Formats: sequence, C-alpha cells, structure tokens
Amino acid sequence: MTDKPIPMTTEEEYRNADVPLPNDLLNASNTEQFKIDKSKMIETQQKEIRDLVKDNKMLIAEIDRLRSQIERLKNLIVNENK
Repeated sequence: MTDKPIPMTTEEEYRNADVPLPNDLLNASNTEQFKIDKSKMIETQQKEIRDLVKDNKMLIAEIDRLRSQIERLKNLIVNENK
C-alpha cells in the first residue's frame, strides 16, 4: 500500500532512540541543511498521512461491503425460517 520506505536521517535515528543529539548535530539545527531535512520530513509525513487516509477509505468501503453482505445473509435466514 505504501511506496519504498525512505531511510531515516541521523537526527531521526537519534530522536527515535530517545538519546540526546551530539553537539555537532545540535549546532546543525540552525543550518540550511537542517531546514532542508525538516522540509523533507514534512513532505514525508504529509505523504504518509495521505496514504493512511487512502487506506482508511479502503477499509471503510470494505466494512460497508461486509455489513451489506451480513444484512443480506440475515434476510436470507429470516426468509428461510418463515
């Protein structure tokens, strides 16, 4: 359902590991590279959200289909018992 995963940046790896960033990475937070990485992170998160919304819509459609099928089966059983 989703495309090939994007490798994490070093900063993301540190954040996910819940350990402090080394000083050189902390200093990089004010650089242009950090701003670019932040933009890429935002783009990735937006894509992930779009994928989740699409997946949820597919799941909701499947639930609706299954509910309809259950109702048809219930009606068949009720009609057979009459």
